This record gives sequence, structure tokens and C-alpha cells, in this order.
Amino acid sequence: MNSFRHFALGEPLSESPHAVVSSLPTLADVCGYEENDPRVFFALKIGYPRFVLHPYVRQLTDLFLERKGLTDRFGMIVANLNAAQDLLEHLGFRATAVELEEGLQLVHCDAANHEMIQKIRKYLQHVGCGISSRQAEALLVRLGSLPESYDETLFEGDALREVSGKLAGLFGCDDKDVWVCASGMNAFYTGFRAVQTVQKSRGRTCWVQLGWLYLDSGCVLMTFLEDGNPDKFDIQSSQSVANYLYC
Repeated sequence: MNSFRHFALGEPLSESPHAVVSSLPTLADVCGYEENDPRVFFALKIGYPRFVLHPYVRQLTDLFLERKGLTDRFGMIVANLNAAQDLLEHLGFRATAVELEEGLQLVHCDAANHEMIQKIRKYLQHVGCGISSRQAEALLVRLGSLPESYDETLFEGDALREVSGKLAGLFGCDDKDVWVCASGMNAFYTGFRAVQTVQKSRGRTCWVQLGWLYLDSGCVLMTFLEDGNPDKFDIQSSQSVANYLYC
């Protein structure tokens, strides 16, 4: 692939169907993306998975909605039962989950409830618990909706075990103590929830943000902190917290 040729708006910057980068060739296109310009968004067929639903994932979702008799519902596939239960709790149990192949879960709601749909999409964006394009591709092939998987070099063996073993070696721990998450954002969310659960059992619910966080990391804190969002300009309260932390 010639990296110096012109790439049209929305064209993938890789020939693989699992590419995660689409071209925004002009400044107007970049501004249009940031301003939610339909001209730009309709041109983006693929993109970073938490922001752009991959065509294979969309195809698999539509397939299961049809198979389950839910064509009048909006649905999103999440990686496992824990993710589905967490999402349903976040939605106030105003949606439903259905178990699919390989432990995947289809969370669905009224297709006319646009507020609920937006909340589901934001949850997947911030928590990163959706499925990958390769997971969707493998299932679509097995279910007969795709003729074959894209030809690429694959690891011959148990990839999850291999990754866990390599990470365990780097950190000097047992590979049973390594938890591989669905995405980087999902790893952050998992760590946040783990700390939140442990500290809550100790009666500690106050969080202090020191410095700037990656935007979606900050959104996780704003969305899932049970005590709401304290005023960062409340100097008196901040000083009280600081005294507590350093005493």
C-alpha cells in the first residue's frame, strides 16, 4: 500500500477488513467529524471500534435480532454475562439481555427509545466491552453468513494463554493473576471497578483526580462514581481531602 497516495474520505488505511483507521483527508473533514457532520459520518464505514461499529459486528447483531424475533428492537452485543449485567444495572434494568453463541450477550431495548440507545452506545464507548471484528467474523463464517475469514497470519495455538504468559513474565507474577480485557478502555474500567469495590467495602468512596486524564477515562469516573461529581473548584473541601490523605 502506497502511504503517500490520496485516500478518499472514509477510505480504510489498510486493505484488511479489520482496519481501524479511516481517512479524513482535509481539515474540513476533520472539523466535520468533530462537529458530527452527517457528510463525514456517513462516509466512515470503519473506525476505532469504540466509536464506529464495525460492519461485521453490525451484521452479526442484525442476524441475531432476526433470529430471536427482535427486528423491532435496537440491540448491541457485549462480550459476556458480567458486561451485560453491568450494562443493565447502569440502564436501571430498562433493557433486556439474551444469551448468544460462545457466551456473548445481546442487550436490546425499544428501537424508538433514542435516549436509551444513546446511553447504551455511550456505555460501550466508555467501558469498551463490545466484541471485536474478528470475533464477529468468525461467528458469521460459522453461521454461514460469510464465505470465509480474511486470510491473515494467525498464531497457531492458544493466543490468550500465550499473551497471559508473556505478560506474567514481564510483571513477575503467575499467569493466573493476569486478566486480559476486551480492550484498553475495558482494562481501565475493570481496574477502576475493582478498586471501587474494595475501597467501598472499607467505607471509602472519595476519589481524587490528580491532573488530566484521557477523555474517556474521565468519563468513566464521571459516569460511575456513586457520589456524583464534586466541584473541583471547592478549595475548602479539596484541602480537607488533602489533609486526610496525607495525615
